[in-house]
Amino acid sequence: MVTVVWQAWLKEGAEAEGLSIAQKTWAELQGFDAYISHRLLVDEDAPGHVLIVSQWKSRQAVDEISRLYANSESRRQLILLLVRPMDRWVFRE
Repeated sequence: MVTVVWQAWLKEGAEAEGLSIAQKTWAELQGFDAYISHRLLVDEDAPGHVLIVSQWKSRQAVDEISRLYANSESRRQLILLLVRPMDRWVFRE
């Protein structure tokens, strides 16, 4: 199992729309067999700063799903609302 942390910075004024799209995206990702769980965390001091902490069965599965999902409509919509590209870290215990 791996834990993946994504960090996003949403444009000012786009926080609500960005969170809505992120929630939709993660609802879709739950359909993959390799998905275990996720938490979407919003910074109390900077509402446009979002962390998504997710657990997956394997690193390979995360990389494959990321490739498959790279051109999805919700991902394209979210990219337009970001200040910069999302950061990603992959951890194992």
